[in-house]
Amino acid sequence: MRKVVEAMEAIVSAVKARRLRGARLAAPGDGGVVQLTLDYYSDAPDSYSRPLDETGIHVVTAGRRAERARVLGVDGSSRRFSTPYGSLALATVALTYGPLPLLDYPPLGYDYPIRPIRCEPAQPFIAAYAALGVRHELVATESPAGHPYEPPPPLSSSEEEKRGYALADIAHEVRTHLETLGLGIAVREAREGDLVLLDGPLYQRPWTREVRKSPHLKDDWRELTRERVEVLEESADGRVAVVGSVKRLDKSRLLAKAHGTMCDRLGFDAVPPQDNDQAEAIQLASLYVKENGLSGFAPLLVGPLLMRPPDELKSDFGVDVPEIVYSYVVVPRLPYRGSLDVACGVLRLEVLKEVYDSEGLDVFFRALSEGVTQGLQLPPAQAFADARCRQTSRALFEHLCGLALAEGLELSYETLLEYNRAGEEYAE
Repeated sequence: MRKVVEAMEAIVSAVKARRLRGARLAAPGDGGVVQLTLDYYSDAPDSYSRPLDETGIHVVTAGRRAERARVLGVDGSSRRFSTPYGSLALATVALTYGPLPLLDYPPLGYDYPIRPIRCEPAQPFIAAYAALGVRHELVATESPAGHPYEPPPPLSSSEEEKRGYALADIAHEVRTHLETLGLGIAVREAREGDLVLLDGPLYQRPWTREVRKSPHLKDDWRELTRERVEVLEESADGRVAVVGSVKRLDKSRLLAKAHGTMCDRLGFDAVPPQDNDQAEAIQLASLYVKENGLSGFAPLLVGPLLMRPPDELKSDFGVDVPEIVYSYVVVPRLPYRGSLDVACGVLRLEVLKEVYDSEGLDVFFRALSEGVTQGLQLPPAQAFADARCRQTSRALFEHLCGLALAEGLELSYETLLEYNRAGEEYAE
């Protein structure tokens, strides 16, 4: 805990010094990326996704679920902190087993109901602009590929000047790094046969062409993905299944691009494709329920499909990413009777191909073996990890804001609003 506080005090001291010099450092907060049109996989043609023997729609009932096993949850959270004199992002990661926390990073000296997993503070949990001049082992001022964190000049049209980082990009990178750290710890602590549920995709999807504010982001993605793939391969070697669970699907088009494949497999004719995966999964599940006159409350699993990364991905980015098998889970909020005209949540579950080859559909059923929490419509392991890392990031953020205000530092409007409301909805 002492080193964590030291890092935040070093940040406040650096910002205060800039204020005394009158040195401002404005930075944009948005990465400005439209993933809907730029993601390698979301824009992949139908042929990139291939059906498997079990491809179809499956009712996830208690009888179909695999025997209950231990399910660990891993999730990360980030928050942005801005003043007129400098900006930064902080991140946390949590590992949980049911409602029981096993690991919080950075460690804050919590009391744990069961034996926690010890992890000394050694990896940066704060990423700050290099111009702040902070020197602390828990504060990163360079990107994963070694590029200094500098803000992009405003209203710049020169390619040479577009090398800066928006604060949103910095937050994403420090959070992704900590999520990989937490995933690695979970894999090493898990027993053979355990399942680790990771909030988010197995690895981040790259974009097809460079439109972000900084071309350095391609280099950073390469390093972050190498790190993640190593952990995923370690999990497969150790017979521990890792399942990525993606809950934000309004910009995802994996299933939408595989519309023809799914309709051919299911025998649906003259069905128009939808604009995103959430709508596509609900449409396919609704047609299936109607055609088969199904009733009940059980979730419906759409898939699985095999995604083969395109050959250009390795040549363009220099990372040999593994094949994944993915399915969509449509979770109704109310019972259905021959029609799925009820509000539904949708998740995408994805695993390495070798994990699917070993377990088949059971790996998806195991991820859902504890049901879903009706408030968030997430598997409990995902919901508990999500809540825990948000709790820690909020505590750090509030402490940092308190330190800054005590030193007479002004906060940006967005930072002050978040601090005053202390709302979890602002955490990422």
